[in-house]
Amino acid sequence: MKLGIFSAVLLVFALALALAFASSLEPTSSGLIALAMVPVLLTGALASRSERRSIYLGGLVCGAGIYVAWVTSVSAVIDYGRSDGLLLGCGLATCAWAGWLVQRSAHRVAVGGLALLALANVAVALVQWRYPSYTPFFAGRETFSYPSGFYGHYNHFANFLLGGGFLAAGCAIMPGGRRWARIGWTLVAIACLGGIVLSRSRGAWMALGVGIFALLVCWLLDLKRRKVRWFGIAAISAMVLLPASGFGAWWVAKVALAERGVQADGSRMLEDSGRLDFASIAVELASEHPLTGGGSRSFSYEVFAKWDPKEMWVGSGDIDMVHNELLQAATDYGWIGLGLVLLLLLSLAIRGLMCVTVETSKGDITADAGLTAGALAAIAAVIVQGMFSFVFHMVPDVIVLGLAIGIISAQPWAFSPKSVGLRAWQRPAPWMGATLAVVLALVGWRDAAAWRLVGRPGAPGNSADAEQR
Repeated sequence: MKLGIFSAVLLVFALALALAFASSLEPTSSGLIALAMVPVLLTGALASRSERRSIYLGGLVCGAGIYVAWVTSVSAVIDYGRSDGLLLGCGLATCAWAGWLVQRSAHRVAVGGLALLALANVAVALVQWRYPSYTPFFAGRETFSYPSGFYGHYNHFANFLLGGGFLAAGCAIMPGGRRWARIGWTLVAIACLGGIVLSRSRGAWMALGVGIFALLVCWLLDLKRRKVRWFGIAAISAMVLLPASGFGAWWVAKVALAERGVQADGSRMLEDSGRLDFASIAVELASEHPLTGGGSRSFSYEVFAKWDPKEMWVGSGDIDMVHNELLQAATDYGWIGLGLVLLLLLSLAIRGLMCVTVETSKGDITADAGLTAGALAAIAAVIVQGMFSFVFHMVPDVIVLGLAIGIISAQPWAFSPKSVGLRAWQRPAPWMGATLAVVLALVGWRDAAAWRLVGRPGAPGNSADAEQR
């Protein structure tokens, strides 16, 4: 077995561990996954080849990671900083692995493993649909009424399926690959769609629409690039089907809302459940420390300085998160942090769209159009879902996002100069990957040990409430 393929198998194993034991806000489980990412990075560094990768995106990801790591290290609540730092480390490790370490042939192995885990997630949700109290590993769930798979909450479950489903859908609709493989990818995408329906998540339906739009745009651009004769028919059909599918999605979402026991009308569909109040407070807090923010998860305690119980109330009790990951970034890491995130997203969008639009020179390596389109759609969808929930505070979702970012970063750029022929060990990426592995091991071992003693399911002193949040 090639080392890169073996490294991809290790990544899938780490993601499976994250789904099983780190799919909640339990504070120590991320240390376990950080340790699991160490062999992924080391084998990826050893498997590294002399392919040219994006220096600009590499510098942007590295710079953003260093900045966030610095803010976490000086945060007022050190354990919040550790939690965010370990989340960042797991996401960076996956992004570096896919974007700058392994060969692109390992990407499909990793996405295939992600697809299997998505199917397992849907299978658990189907059991929960029939037996709501069922949980595979942890002691309790936050919302027994709605299936949530391996997660404690249906929003996070739906977000995982958005990422995995769109990556599968991209491989299904784009050319390349054997017919049986594309049929398999199609079945995975359909299963993920079914899981999203089961979740009854309103945010996921909005994200689904944005993801489908992004995927269709990539598909049409690829048809145009390949000069397919029926491109015009496809473009007209897409313009007709998009509004129709939008109305269809709205109808399905209204049915799902009715099953949640509330009135199925437009006003309830758009009801914010207090999220607009949280967003308003987040903007105020971000304006008070605009550059570097208040520190990791500072919103959870600074919010009470702005809270007016006479005007704002939420039935779930204490407010820990903004329920909007972009505003959470502004509050915790300042406008600098939010600016870096937006710059990275814009750069990824440009690179991904150019990869499916511009034809490479004859003899040059071509981009994997299926994975590129799927990754772009997946990123668009999960970012939209992140506008309604704190999905990127879950380790599995961060790993999936990092994988999608890395896949786009690894695609050949038509305007890049030719590689200078450096050997693998002469490139900085393997050394930086190995350094990140050492950092994850040094930081993560304590949390992993704490998880073994008090955080794992069934550990002395652990409760269902602690596991499901």
